[in-house]
Amino acid sequence: MNNIEVEVRALISKIEFNRLKKFFYENGKFLNHHKDATLYFDKDGRIRLRKEKDRTYFVCKSGKIHDKHREEMEIEIKKSDYLSAQKLLKMLDKPVEVKWQRERFVWLFQGVKAYLDNTKGYGMIFELEAITSPKNQDDAYQKMLKVFHELDIKPTPKEKIQKHYQQYLKNWKKLIK
Repeated sequence: MNNIEVEVRALISKIEFNRLKKFFYENGKFLNHHKDATLYFDKDGRIRLRKEKDRTYFVCKSGKIHDKHREEMEIEIKKSDYLSAQKLLKMLDKPVEVKWQRERFVWLFQGVKAYLDNTKGYGMIFELEAITSPKNQDDAYQKMLKVFHELDIKPTPKEKIQKHYQQYLKNWKKLIK
């Protein structure tokens, strides 16, 4: 079963964001562009509720945030149930821990998804993602590292991205006003 999300990400500058955007428009298959708001109901991002223009859904992930691979499940719900879903989680003692607001560009490139995110108050992120089987997760990770190298982008070390995330956790309410 292919339900393991494998990710490699980097915090990037506006210059790198624009360079990669141009590169992927020229060399990848453009999939979509959207804005979304995502609520995390625990600090490791295991329980999420995401609202996009055309869809709303729960995201559930195993493990800890910023792990290089985690099991992932998405369940789409009616857009009209967004507030009810928030209320349900609050009733289950799952308050909102953090909120994200981002603009996202998505391409398919060499069999993986390439994301460029501009996240309000957090910054710009380049991420490659593959959904694979547990057996193939390490191969997928190595393939994505190779793409990063070819694009001359260094993945942000987990410790650095974790520190950046902790700062956002402390200040997100002020940062997204």
